Amino acid sequence: MKIQPLFESGNYDLSALLKPLIHIIRNLALCIGLPITLTLFISGCQISKEQGNTLRLIQNDIQIELDNGRIRVVLEIDSSVITQTYFVASEGSWKEVASSYPGSEKTGDKILPLYDKGPGFADDYRLMANDGFDSVKVLEESKDVIRLLLTGTIKGNMIEQTVDLQPDQDYFHIEIKADLTNEAKLEYLLSSFTFNLLGEPDYTFVPGLKRADDDLIGDRKFFAPAAIVEKDGFMMALVPDLNLINENIVYAKGARPQKHLRIFAVPLDTNRISLPTGLNLDLHSGVSKFPLISYGFIDYWVEQHVYWRHENEDGKQVRELSDTKLRYGFDLFLDSEVEKSRGYALVSSFLWKKYGTKYFQMPKPQAMPFLGYAEVCYPATFAYQGYDVVSGAAMGALQPRTIDISISHRKGHPELETWQQWEEEGVAVGGLRLSAPQWYQFIYNTSWWNNVCDATGIFYWGQKQNDSTLIDKARRIINLTLGAPQKEGMFPALYDLNKKSWAGSLWNPPLENYDPNERATYFDWEDGAYQTASASVTAGYLLQYRKTCENNPGIIPFVQRYGDFLIQNMQSNGCVPGWFSKELEPLPSLKWNADGGAHIWVLSELYKVTNEVKYIEAAKKIAHFMIQEVMPRQKWYDFETFYSCAVKPETFFDERTGQYPANNMSLSWALEGFSSLYEVTKNQVHLSAAEACADYSIFYQAIWAPHYIITAYPYGGFSSQNSDAEWLDQRSHRFVNGLVRVGLLSNRQDLIERGVAAMKSSLTLINHPLHIQNEIYKYPNYPLGLGPENIDHEGFPQMPLRSGPSWCEVGGLAGAAHAMNHLGGAYIDFENNIGVGVDGVAVADYSINQQEIKITMKSLLSGLSVPFDKPYLLELRMVGLEERTYTLILNEGPELTLNNRELESLPVIVYSDGRIIVEI
Repeated sequence: MKIQPLFESGNYDLSALLKPLIHIIRNLALCIGLPITLTLFISGCQISKEQGNTLRLIQNDIQIELDNGRIRVVLEIDSSVITQTYFVASEGSWKEVASSYPGSEKTGDKILPLYDKGPGFADDYRLMANDGFDSVKVLEESKDVIRLLLTGTIKGNMIEQTVDLQPDQDYFHIEIKADLTNEAKLEYLLSSFTFNLLGEPDYTFVPGLKRADDDLIGDRKFFAPAAIVEKDGFMMALVPDLNLINENIVYAKGARPQKHLRIFAVPLDTNRISLPTGLNLDLHSGVSKFPLISYGFIDYWVEQHVYWRHENEDGKQVRELSDTKLRYGFDLFLDSEVEKSRGYALVSSFLWKKYGTKYFQMPKPQAMPFLGYAEVCYPATFAYQGYDVVSGAAMGALQPRTIDISISHRKGHPELETWQQWEEEGVAVGGLRLSAPQWYQFIYNTSWWNNVCDATGIFYWGQKQNDSTLIDKARRIINLTLGAPQKEGMFPALYDLNKKSWAGSLWNPPLENYDPNERATYFDWEDGAYQTASASVTAGYLLQYRKTCENNPGIIPFVQRYGDFLIQNMQSNGCVPGWFSKELEPLPSLKWNADGGAHIWVLSELYKVTNEVKYIEAAKKIAHFMIQEVMPRQKWYDFETFYSCAVKPETFFDERTGQYPANNMSLSWALEGFSSLYEVTKNQVHLSAAEACADYSIFYQAIWAPHYIITAYPYGGFSSQNSDAEWLDQRSHRFVNGLVRVGLLSNRQDLIERGVAAMKSSLTLINHPLHIQNEIYKYPNYPLGLGPENIDHEGFPQMPLRSGPSWCEVGGLAGAAHAMNHLGGAYIDFENNIGVGVDGVAVADYSINQQEIKITMKSLLSGLSVPFDKPYLLELRMVGLEERTYTLILNEGPELTLNNRELESLPVIVYSDGRIIVEI
């Protein structure tokens, strides 16, 4: 063993006489199988009360210890390979939580293929980083950071790892560098760690699901990636360093393959496909009795845009690389006092602070004021006549193989325009129809696309533009919705323009002979069942329309009848069945579901306007079910979890990662529901639940812009679930209101920023010259002002199809209306120290000193490659001020004397050259 010289540091816990004894005890413990923590009872088992959260480094001939009073690593340096054992402070002593996994000599059928070796595997190109470290030294030691360097070789390749620790941190920052000195070829380079608490974990998380032993989590699921394991209050989390992924790109020949043809593919330079990173969690790896987490460089196959499989046998995914030098990193979190099943909140906060906020201050993806989007998008949407898909042949000569399918946009048929309106028994009604050819006959009020949600935005922007035609359209939507036939309060979700009648929903699960183990879709829009999620989402937006737009007197009676239906059909456990037959019999499919957030939303808002106790009592009962049954293991079961493109049986469970399938439509409803309930009850349990849902939702939101997402600028957008692949799914606008509401209720700037980022991303995919010129979305496949449902749906650079206005520009404008109703164009709360730019600006700094207010704002639109070239007006809102007169200085401009009421809503002009001044 080679040990590089170490300089002296700190006070030793061991005397020279005790060192041999420790060595003997350690070896004895290993021989008889005792936990390694027993070998450390002399060296630093108890935490010094004087130490606090200062850094401490202890070195001797056997080991090196580094800690900050909260977390600790012990490097065992007296063997052929350095081992790393990680501890966390717990009740005055150190508790072993994790250790490095160097690789195993075990082989056999019970070992997962990723960790197997021998005949049939390309062992020379399968590198486990922890298997190579045989030398260590201290690179840096100060009161602010201590950095250790581990070095060595793996199969002739140079490998090094730095371990950084700072005071008051609950994570180690670790970076790996490798130099492939033999040849520029690799199957994988992974860093692996075990979570050293026996028994099944209480909680686990990785960004995707697995269905086979050779599956992993590919970096196309890295929206806000982490691997988390938790048990008995202890937690380990590995969080990939996203900056290093973008800073250290190595190209790999043949990387990122998929088995299906590339349909609607974006042009791709096959010489510039990067070597992917991958994340893995295995509860039963066959090489350790503990959960095993791995992260590093590894390629994978895309399978059904749901699963990510690494082909281990025969070196089939050994790749030729563009460089021999590789680098990646991660942050390794350790904690001993996490609330059960809520430890991820620590990771969520960290992810946004380290990555999300940085991107939040950048110009893209917004390219013009939101009013400008409304002026372009609404007329284009209303006039659009739909499209047809034109099939073509597979073009095998292209690599990767592509199929030539195109879209033909209909023209010259005004009767097919997306906006339809008419009179029905003297009442003006109308609505937006879906865009997909198979559903083009439907006006929609579903739990996906929803005309009433759209109406909240149409009315808002109609007022902003002083456009009575927009306001009229919003009113027609509400009238049509209130005219839907109710049966004991329940009502359908689809209006068939051809038949002039209503249909229940898009699905019709069976009442008899239902098999929860069956993999089926149950699509049936001709004879669909009633869907409670669709009805509750519609009812919730009806109440939001009444509150933020105008009071249609028919809204409350309509929603009350439905609220009574919810109460009457709630099961004893607090869950409302997901489907009802035409005879209002509950169907067995999704009888247990996570739709409850939408129901809580409706019932809580009903209580606010009626003061009828039955509504709030029912809401609290559903909330109890959600908190106790859904949230602990993130069982977000809704219709899309099982019955859309990622089809799976309702009994699906991923035993390899310990996860249930989870979809974020029901998660978005929970944000609204718990927020509304807390506003009524003021019970911190309900606010805590709202925050927990908001924190968990970050794992579906893109907090960065990966180099390998080339179709559009992805920051801020949401994906749909833990078993799908799309980026920038246009459901993003559904998270805007909920995230902002929870952020305002909890005084959390990070959640407000995330809501605004989601709002901006909701308009990323529209076709507009400024989006093309600024490389926000340069591959449009729909007319000006319109866009598709998402990008990269099948796991490669792709321009998918359009489902409807809600799932692009009209939904995005509704999200913008929701955020600006809360925040204006920029928002500063002096009392709670919150400052957020909303409409093309960033709040860089703000302060208040007695009666003087100083604010620094910057124009994000002027920072674009092709800036928006016109001045525009925005509303700057300031709250948390006393009733008095203030002196305001904005961006070093002239001093203005204004009272607190004037400052609550201040008109500000943003110029194309970046100047921002108060309109006087």
